[in-house]
Amino acid sequence: MCQLKLRIWDIENRKMLPVVQWNVGGSVYVSDGPEAPDRRIETLDHHLMQWTGLKDGENRDIYENDVVEYTPNPYHPDKKELYTVVWLRSGFGFDGKDGQHALYLKESGLKVIGSIHTSPDLLTNR
Repeated sequence: MCQLKLRIWDIENRKMLPVVQWNVGGSVYVSDGPEAPDRRIETLDHHLMQWTGLKDGENRDIYENDVVEYTPNPYHPDKKELYTVVWLRSGFGFDGKDGQHALYLKESGLKVIGSIHTSPDLLTNR
């Protein structure tokens, strides 16, 4: 069974934070680090993202709204494509210049290089 993991883009402080507790009423508790106390923020003013259950080739979690670099053919590593990870009707998928595609459970050749929030400039060059 896949673990539910969430993160949130803190618009005010312009940083990505892990969600440590989620309340159905629309608020979450986030962690600013091991030394800081958890703090409560309203999700309406922030961007909440879910983990896909997948990791990239460098063992990093892949979340909704991540920008991933995809190498479709390992024999041609110089040919890379950029995609945004999005929620589709059937589950998580890719959104790129050539449309939307399903994200398969054992997708290989993926590397998280940012998110639409931390690195919006990545999307202008795809």
